[in-house]
Amino acid sequence: MVGGGIRQENIQEIALRTGATEFHSSLRTRTDSLMAFRNHALKLGSVGDEFARFVVLEKSVRGLRDALDKIADGTSEGLPN
Repeated sequence: MVGGGIRQENIQEIALRTGATEFHSSLRTRTDSLMAFRNHALKLGSVGDEFARFVVLEKSVRGLRDALDKIADGTSEGLPN
């Protein structure tokens, strides 16, 4: 299983170069926390922005799937030069 940095922009090349049929991608997107009360003077032990969170967007998953489907249906642009 191929993983690490897999995105819509590179999954076709990775699939074609490796012949892999299974992929792992977190597809996480940083977004603002839904936390209503924020005490900026208090640190809860988190590194970085305590008022941010990561989510997986449906459009990211669909984009990844669509890129793979283009290989299956023969509409992929192939490997870059």
